[in-house]
Amino acid sequence: MTYGAPPPDPGYVPQQQAGMPAPGTLSPDGYYRWDGSQWAPLYGPGTMPPPRKGKGMKIFIGCLLAAVLVVGGIFAAGYYFISNSPLSTFPTAPGAQQTSIHVSAVNGVTTEDRRWVAPGTLTSVEAYYEGGLGSTGEWVLASHPEGSSTWSFNHTKAPVGQGTITFTQSGSDVVIDVTFTH
Repeated sequence: MTYGAPPPDPGYVPQQQAGMPAPGTLSPDGYYRWDGSQWAPLYGPGTMPPPRKGKGMKIFIGCLLAAVLVVGGIFAAGYYFISNSPLSTFPTAPGAQQTSIHVSAVNGVTTEDRRWVAPGTLTSVEAYYEGGLGSTGEWVLASHPEGSSTWSFNHTKAPVGQGTITFTQSGSDVVIDVTFTH
């Protein structure tokens, strides 16, 4: 007994003619749809197409993310350098507040400039540093010229370096400027 044609293969997919888009395909500009034989307009007179999805926002977000990563990297490197600087162990007068820091590196030589402001008199602050920058230890007083408010010191641990410390009375405070090269 015959019941007609055999059932179709469940994996069978009709083939398109070579170079022809599948029906329902949108044109690259999004204004036409292929109906199987021609490109038919999607929008008639007086109608607006939907806004095009461009790459502008993706590019903007990508650039913004890159900028955030670069700035974050700069801050992280700066924080790491400053917190691991030899001057992080430099003696600090009681009550002194650090008010500025500047670091530069040229041809493998790093120079750090830091400023502290401490309450007190020039005599009391200089006496503190004369004891803190002794003749032995990590920080050593190299010269203390009589009557001069600028002294020189050495750092004896790695990285070895030298610097100057200058004291200036400013009202009821003493400004302490340190320059250290290593």
